[in-house]
Amino acid sequence: MTLLARVRDLALRRHSPQLAICAIFKNEAKNLGEWIAFHRSVGVGHFYLYDNGSTDNFREVLAEHIRAGLVTYFKWLEYPGQVSAYQDCTRRFSGQARWVAFIDIDEFLFSPQQRDVAAVLERFRDCPALFIHSYHFGSSGHRERPKMQTIEAYTRREAIPSCGKTVANPRWIRRISNPHLFRYWGWGHQTPNTERRIADAEGECRPVDVLRINHYWSRSLADLEEKIARTDPLAREVSADHYRSREQSYNAIEDRTIIELVGPSQTGKPVERSKLDTSSPPGESQSSGHRLSVAAVVPLYNGGRYIEAALRSILAQTVLPDEIIVVNDGSTDDGPAIVAKFAETHPITILAKPNGGQSSARNMGVAHARSDLIAFLDQDDIWYPLHIAELSRPFEHDESIGVVYSSLDEIDGAGDLRRRAVHSPTRSQHPKSNIEECLRSDMLILPTAAIVRQSAIEAVGGFDERLSGYEDDDLFLRIFQAGYGNSYLATPLGQWRKHAGSSLHSPRMDRSRRIYAEKLHEMFPEHRLVIGERFFRAARRQLYLALRSGNRDLARQYLAESTSYLGRLPFCRRLVGYGELYMRVARGYLARKSAGERHG
Repeated sequence: MTLLARVRDLALRRHSPQLAICAIFKNEAKNLGEWIAFHRSVGVGHFYLYDNGSTDNFREVLAEHIRAGLVTYFKWLEYPGQVSAYQDCTRRFSGQARWVAFIDIDEFLFSPQQRDVAAVLERFRDCPALFIHSYHFGSSGHRERPKMQTIEAYTRREAIPSCGKTVANPRWIRRISNPHLFRYWGWGHQTPNTERRIADAEGECRPVDVLRINHYWSRSLADLEEKIARTDPLAREVSADHYRSREQSYNAIEDRTIIELVGPSQTGKPVERSKLDTSSPPGESQSSGHRLSVAAVVPLYNGGRYIEAALRSILAQTVLPDEIIVVNDGSTDDGPAIVAKFAETHPITILAKPNGGQSSARNMGVAHARSDLIAFLDQDDIWYPLHIAELSRPFEHDESIGVVYSSLDEIDGAGDLRRRAVHSPTRSQHPKSNIEECLRSDMLILPTAAIVRQSAIEAVGGFDERLSGYEDDDLFLRIFQAGYGNSYLATPLGQWRKHAGSSLHSPRMDRSRRIYAEKLHEMFPEHRLVIGERFFRAARRQLYLALRSGNRDLARQYLAESTSYLGRLPFCRRLVGYGELYMRVARGYLARKSAGERHG
């Protein structure tokens, strides 16, 4: 930095705006007015705005600010133009402001400590720049943009700041490599030791508690779909999964810090009640005129390793349940103690019973609930923040609906993602439309992914307590048979934990499969062929796994089960089935032999 630049820097402390903003925008007329008004309220003295080819009525919004000398406007048609606009601002106006914040129109810069951001920056006058961490905020459950100011409408954010922007003394900037990476005279890359400097000046506090940016990334679910529609058609499916996953993570935590600091109605706009997904709040019925309450029911059996994450996902919902019921099904680990600790500070009802399986635990929770809707959550699964808001909404418009469910993301025992959106259109039809489709294969309506009308559960007698597997299929099939409708959301609204080895032998699952197959044959004799094919395939797969693992006793058990299902099929199909069985036996032995040779 030259001596002349230092002299100019000293002069600026008296005679020019201490803080200005440089931003590039396109078609942001609906956001510019509020954004400028907010930053004026926290001490920004000037705005250098670069128009990247807007076609909306932004000129009407900016006209008054330009006449007042508050905004300097440029038409900037370079693409991509963000870095070049920042560089142009630095060249033209480095002598006109002490600090320049390089941010976007959906980013709001403020200090949680006090309203005047320029006063906070003055504490760091010997630093060439500060890197300001930003939190991404999601839609907070809004299906359409609400008629209220941004800082009041969107109050849910990601748990950890994932990015940030720069506030710099423009006379120190040497080069701008990208919107997040600046070089400085004598300092090299990026902001020098920002966290250490803030700690030195402020003591042991986090940088985000001194200065931060709220990045309002998704202002509604409709805006999110528009973002997806603008992506490359060839990569749209991947982009859609990516964007929807981000939307879920950006609604993790409630945060009203900015409202508490600056207060409501800073933009001068009228504040109206938000429209969350419909014209009524989620869970409020438009047809019946009364609010539909929701109870979260969690069966617990030796789930101490996972129950805390499950409970936190309930408490992170954008629409909280009216009841949280945890049923201790005879646990012998620390799971009940963890739940009891949560219950000290949260309204959680804990029920206890001798071990009887998930079906009996869920039935006990449902019997105790007083809510209209039941949201099931298994102890090792996780809900995304919009789970209740999204799944409760269809009940508001159709009293005939008994079940609303979604897809799920699959995670492993450690919580790492294994597969997005477990529902495959080639495996099963969603939503369910006829009995034969429900019988042909597993329904794949997982309890964690569903909200069920309590009256529908009571009408069919709840879960069959003989089953410790297939109990979800059985319940949802009987609800469908009773005449209740179902609704489906393809977007994953939770995480389903699939543990290593869960596809291998389970005595309870084997017993349940045999009971359920026999039950279906009795209930639907006209569909015996479809039912026989389904369970023959399931037993045949278990036969192969048993042979591959070298467990001959299990293999004999699954061979007998497979042939019992074949006995209900027509003669010609039985012949083909026996051929398939012997092929599986051969494949299983070969796989086992190959594995032995590799380890030999």
